Amino acid sequence: MITVLDVLENFIASRPSPERDLRLMPGKTLSELGEEVRRFARDYIPPSPAEDLHPVYLGGWPSANFWDSQNGSLAMTSLLYAGQLLAKDPISDWFSLEQYSIPTKMAGRGGFIDSQTGRLNTEQTRNFLSVVVPALLRLRPLIQAGIIILAPSKSFIAARLDAIDAVAKQISAQVGSDIKGFTQRFRALDMPMEDNLRGMVMFASGDREKQIIQAVEHSARYFAAEHALAAEYGFTYTAPFEFEAYLCEESIGPSLVQSTGQKVLHAILINSRLKLFSGLTPGLVATLQDDSNFGAFRANLFQIYRDVPTKCTQNELDRYIAEAEAAMIRPCLDEVEREASGGLLSKIGLDLKQATVRMGAGILAGMTLSAFHNYKEVLASAGTGAIAGFFAGLVKKPTTGPRVIWRRLYDHGCKVRDELPSTSIHPVISTAHSEREDEFWGIPEKQPANNIRISSGAIIMDTIAPAPEESAGLLSEPTGSSEAPYALCPCRSGLKYKFCCKGLDRVNLSSLLHSERRPMKSG
Repeated sequence: MITVLDVLENFIASRPSPERDLRLMPGKTLSELGEEVRRFARDYIPPSPAEDLHPVYLGGWPSANFWDSQNGSLAMTSLLYAGQLLAKDPISDWFSLEQYSIPTKMAGRGGFIDSQTGRLNTEQTRNFLSVVVPALLRLRPLIQAGIIILAPSKSFIAARLDAIDAVAKQISAQVGSDIKGFTQRFRALDMPMEDNLRGMVMFASGDREKQIIQAVEHSARYFAAEHALAAEYGFTYTAPFEFEAYLCEESIGPSLVQSTGQKVLHAILINSRLKLFSGLTPGLVATLQDDSNFGAFRANLFQIYRDVPTKCTQNELDRYIAEAEAAMIRPCLDEVEREASGGLLSKIGLDLKQATVRMGAGILAGMTLSAFHNYKEVLASAGTGAIAGFFAGLVKKPTTGPRVIWRRLYDHGCKVRDELPSTSIHPVISTAHSEREDEFWGIPEKQPANNIRISSGAIIMDTIAPAPEESAGLLSEPTGSSEAPYALCPCRSGLKYKFCCKGLDRVNLSSLLHSERRPMKSG
């Protein structure tokens, strides 16, 4: 399966060595890379998901930022139950032209072109690629195995704006009937506005209720676009957070949110406090998914969390999950811990968590050199019987069923005595400082003229704008003597302007969009 990673690697490999560094790539080379990425995205259709693998799209932020260390943790955890995850292709979206026809907030990701000036965002593009590409490469095992499916999203959304807007208006109309109740239930921070932006709603003097509704409509548009993208490619939209679950109820009804598979994912993703389910690496998740026992393990999770209540307080939910995990997960982990600590391995002091052991053709692989020398004398003097016992001890572990996966998770996690206390019930902490601030997000009914207030919010800083002195004249047309075209290019690539960014200073978005139009997949 060809992915955007192949496009990137093939393109970079074809360039001369000075142009391969993403942090210094000339503006001209970045422009050519964008053309190559758009050519790939035009013809790319994500593979169809396998229904028996419970394929999901995590709405809100996790599927849009699956490569990000914080948001990516939810994506990794979800893959303990879901066999496939649909995610937005960040590279195709960054170089997309259609993104400039979609309404966005000023703080949203700008893409490779400054829509106000038509100039290339050279510095921001370098920064974005330098952050995202290495993160994607770390996820290569999951992407290549088809466990994480990447989909260009901007072209899809741009082609369906009318339908998406209709859903957004429907939701905002529902909220408009009780704005006070809505702002008491949710903070602005709860609302995803862009792939990199939550909350941060700007309020000027005037009608605060109207401005809140406008913010809700923008967030509802974001939700509707994600839901449509998931449905288009056959993935189940999953609402990991309460706000997205609320939007599902307001637009498509509660049946999807309350499905058993949804409850299982929600219990593991949000409410379980087992360290066992956190800090998963792409390599470990790929190994687990590739194991023939993974299906039995998924069924095990289904049995543990299938009856999680949907209509209860947070304390009641915490209590139910803690009791279920203590009753059904602890016995398995206790047995796994006994197996890991028993036998010849414990006698010679070999730590399983630091040595990966494989048997094949009489070779013991994965032990560090120092570990091997520590036990070389023991093995040499013990005779063949002891050696056979040693190897038998190394591979003593469950061979079938879900316990195989629990064993691997146990090796990744911690001791049972450290694990289970983390399932204790924690009280819900209110984020409201006062009743007044909890209403209308603390925005006063009447503000002085020209007074601007910004609500709570969060932003992913994956593009760092150049400092003012560095950005002065960036990609601007040199003026003066006839020697100007042979001056160093202001994109700081080290090349002459004539052979780098000349001709790329201004991009006619309208003409480019027209030339890039293509028929969209129906659905």
